[in-house]
Amino acid sequence: MDVRELFLQEVMPGEGVLDPDMSPPAFLSVGRGGFYDAFWPDEWAEVRAYPPADDGCAAGKYGFRMLPDRWRGDTLISFNTVFKTRYSEGDDIPNGARPGDENPYLAARKKVWLTGVSPQLIACFRRQYHCLANFMPLPWGLNQWRGFTCDAATGIANPGLCDFPDLFFDQVRRWYLGAPDLNPLAREEFDAYRTYFARFGEGEAGWWAYVRRNYLEGSFVDAEGRIVYLFDRGGGAEPSTEHLLEHARPQHPAQTLQLINNAFVCWERRAEALARTAGTVLEELEGAGLLRTEGGQDDVDEEFNRLDSFCEVLTINDYGSVNPRFLCELATAVGARVAWSIVAEDARGFHDLAERFDRLVCVREVAVPLEGVCTQAHVAERLATLERQNNVCSIVYDRSLKTFRLKGTDEFGPLGYIAGELCHDGLFYGWDLKDHAAGYHFHDHDFEGVLHAVLQYPEQFSIPDDCISHYSPQELRFLKNFQAALLSAPLRHREKV
Repeated sequence: MDVRELFLQEVMPGEGVLDPDMSPPAFLSVGRGGFYDAFWPDEWAEVRAYPPADDGCAAGKYGFRMLPDRWRGDTLISFNTVFKTRYSEGDDIPNGARPGDENPYLAARKKVWLTGVSPQLIACFRRQYHCLANFMPLPWGLNQWRGFTCDAATGIANPGLCDFPDLFFDQVRRWYLGAPDLNPLAREEFDAYRTYFARFGEGEAGWWAYVRRNYLEGSFVDAEGRIVYLFDRGGGAEPSTEHLLEHARPQHPAQTLQLINNAFVCWERRAEALARTAGTVLEELEGAGLLRTEGGQDDVDEEFNRLDSFCEVLTINDYGSVNPRFLCELATAVGARVAWSIVAEDARGFHDLAERFDRLVCVREVAVPLEGVCTQAHVAERLATLERQNNVCSIVYDRSLKTFRLKGTDEFGPLGYIAGELCHDGLFYGWDLKDHAAGYHFHDHDFEGVLHAVLQYPEQFSIPDDCISHYSPQELRFLKNFQAALLSAPLRHREKV
C-alpha cells in the first residue's frame, strides 16, 4: 500500500474525536495531529485557538462556537445530493417512519437518474466519499452556504449549487477573475467572505494560489486553471452560470455514472498531489534543520509538530501510524527525498520496518546505521543483520504472569503470538460479529482465542468470506460444530468467560 492509497482509504470515527462525522485522522481533538494540521497548519492553528463552546453557545462539529468566519472541514463531493433516498437522523420523519426507511418523495424524484445504476456501485461511492482526498477546510458560514440553500450567518441564499463542488469552484474562479457572468448571490456571499479569499491574493494570481493551497490542481482544476466538471451538463466548452445552475443535478443515468467515475478520478489525482506535498514538506523540514531526534519526540521545535501531524495522517488500518522517530532517523541518514521514496514504496511495509527498528533501538539499545539505504529491502536487510547479531531474545514461560514472554522485550501473551514476535511472522484468524457496524474485522493470533470468541458470542460469531482462508478445513468444521453445540446447550452452560 503506497502513500497515495492512504489518502483514498475510508476513514472511520475514533476515540478523541469531537465530531462523529469528521473521521480521524482529519481532525483530532487531542494533541496536534491530523489531516488539517498537516496540510493547512496555519489555518488550522486558528481552529486550535478557538475557545470551547462551554458557555451555553451552540457548539458545532468541533465543539467550538460556530461563527461564520471560523474554519471547519467537510467533504467536497457529497453523497446525499444525488444518492440519498432514505430518511436519516435529523430529517423531518413522518409518523410511522424511521431512519433507514425509504423516503417516497426522494425515491420518486431521483429514480429518473438512478435507474440502471448498480446499487453496489453506489454503495462503493458511499464508502469512498469519506476518504481524506475528499476533505477540505472552509469558513463555517461559507461551507454551509455551499451545501445548503442559505447561509444562516449572512442570510444570503444559495443560487442553486446543490452542494456540487465543481459548481462552487466555478463561481469562485469567476469571482477571482472578475468575470461578469457571476451569479449575484454568489458575488454577495463571496464579498461577505472577502477576508477569507484575500488570504490567497487577488485576480488570476489569487485564483491560482487558492487552487494550489487547497490541492485542487490536476483534480478539480485543470492545468489551464479551468474547472473540471463532474459530469457534462452541456452548454459548450465554457457553459454559462445560468446554464450550469439549470442543469446542476444529473438528468439521466449516463450523467450519474459519469459523476461517479469522475469523482473517483478526482480523488485519485488529489491523493497524488497530497502525497507529493507530504514529501515536499519533509524536505522543507530537513532544509530547516528540524529533523533532529536527539531529544526524542517530547523535545522538538514547534514546527516539528507538522511532521507528527503527517504521521497521524498516514494511518494504516489495523496497524497504527507511521513512526516519526524512524522517519526522522532515516531522513537524517539518507536525505528527505530518499526517505520519502522509501515510505511511498509501501506505507504498511514501512510501518513494519519501524517496529523492528524500535525493537532494536529502544529495547535492545542497538545502534542502527541507516546510511546508504535507498529501498525498503535495503532497510530490511540492515535490520535483519543486526537482529541476527543481537538476538538475545528467547521464549520463556513467566510464572508470575502465567503466560509466555519474549525475553529481552516487553512482549507477552499466548505462545502463538510470542512465536510470531520472535520470527517476525504471525498467525491471524479473522472473525466478526453479526450486525457489527465497524469497518474492520476482529481477530486473534491463535486458535484458542477464536474459541474464546465463539464461547462468548455463540449467537453473533461468524467468519467473513474474506477471512475463510485464515482457517484450515478441519478448523472450520470444528468451529461450526462447536458453535452449534453451544447454541443447542442450556443457557446456564453458556456463561460468558
